[in-house]
Amino acid sequence: MLESQRKTYQLMLEQLQKIESKYVSINNAPEDDPNLIKLEQLRPKSNYQHLIDEQDEIMTLTKKGYQVSDVAQKLGLRRTVSDFFKRHKIQPRPAFIFKIISPDKKVFYAQSLGHFLQVSFQRSCSYSVKESTFYLKRRNSQIIEGYFIWTEVKKKEYFLTNNMDFPVVKKNDDTWAKANV
Repeated sequence: MLESQRKTYQLMLEQLQKIESKYVSINNAPEDDPNLIKLEQLRPKSNYQHLIDEQDEIMTLTKKGYQVSDVAQKLGLRRTVSDFFKRHKIQPRPAFIFKIISPDKKVFYAQSLGHFLQVSFQRSCSYSVKESTFYLKRRNSQIIEGYFIWTEVKKKEYFLTNNMDFPVVKKNDDTWAKANV
């Protein structure tokens, strides 16, 4: 047994002795007893509980808009996350590379500036990022390049993925609608 496990086990025994000296049996202890709470906190989680906790954390991060690789990196669970997404047929929410603020202060998120220009201005999709940036800046738009996840897109802001033919407006975390831009 490792030293840390031995110390945890010793602390658990001490808490159990306190509970039993006060209530005769752990079964008689009320749920709000501080010693019982401490004992529960010390008790190692079962492998099953670890899996439940991991799955809950995967779902929480996924709903926020993190991609599979981001979730795996944050949790240190490369294979587990990928398998979880496949097994539950989860499609991650889009991530965006560009935030475009138009002269009238509308905010757009896009995966590709070229695609954004093609859809919004009917311009050729063959523009490079540099040419697209120049084109948009000439029209007084502000372009911020980065990595933007789903939760960073606020309600009433627009987004455009590479497979969309028109921008859509975010209504809430789970819904969006075609936008009249």
